[in-house]
Amino acid sequence: MAHRHEHLPASSQTEIISANIRTYMKANNLNQKQLADLAGIRLSTLNSWVSGKSHPRDRNLEKLATALHVDIRDLTEDGSRRSHMRIAEHQLLSKYNENRDFRLYIEYGIAAEKCQRLQEINRKLAEELGDDLQQ
Repeated sequence: MAHRHEHLPASSQTEIISANIRTYMKANNLNQKQLADLAGIRLSTLNSWVSGKSHPRDRNLEKLATALHVDIRDLTEDGSRRSHMRIAEHQLLSKYNENRDFRLYIEYGIAAEKCQRLQEINRKLAEELGDDLQQ
């Protein structure tokens, strides 16, 4: 399964992958050591990819994509084609994962929204039952 774009010179593909790895490392608030550990690759190998000296083979692209929570195409395609929403999503996910207070705030908001919906359903049911009881 070839993920590289055959029409791009190897140096261009290496630069694209390098830039994308840096972008998603930043979005996930990861340094090279953390990413290497998550992906199960050597730090020196990752360093050569990040610096643009070489680029990963498909198997290692899959490891990186998994560790960064992205699709392989997010690593191999030109960043100008990538959605800024995808990067913002990763930044939010990173903040959610590392910040307990933020996580609780989000979870509280979701729970509050569900409670509000349940209260609305209960109110409608009470109205319907009230109408039925009066008839």
